[in-house]
Amino acid sequence: MKTYDIVSMSDLYTLKAADLKVAQMTALLLGNGHYALKDEAGALVLPVLAFGDGTAWVSERFGVTKDWIAAHLEPLIACMDSVELLGKRSSLNDIGKQAKEYAQALRAQLARQQGATS
Repeated sequence: MKTYDIVSMSDLYTLKAADLKVAQMTALLLGNGHYALKDEAGALVLPVLAFGDGTAWVSERFGVTKDWIAAHLEPLIACMDSVELLGKRSSLNDIGKQAKEYAQALRAQLARQQGATS
């Protein structure tokens, strides 16, 4: 499991993932392209995509986003659950709360998906 820093204009948060793409997608979902992501060595592994053509970047790495998410629900849930605030929250933007809400929504999607296949 690797730890990544979420780079935002808000407070400092981290997330954990075994797979880089899961970490990237988690940051993309949480920030809608407004957050970058750095690995443990401080290397940028996800640029801010909100102000450029992020669609091409995402498509090259994930294909059809909806399909990629549906195929990776469990690791995405675990990654959302791992989002942690470092220090005291000073921003109105509560990334940790957003992560918990996303995890709940992904759990509901997983339950629906499992119900459809049983």
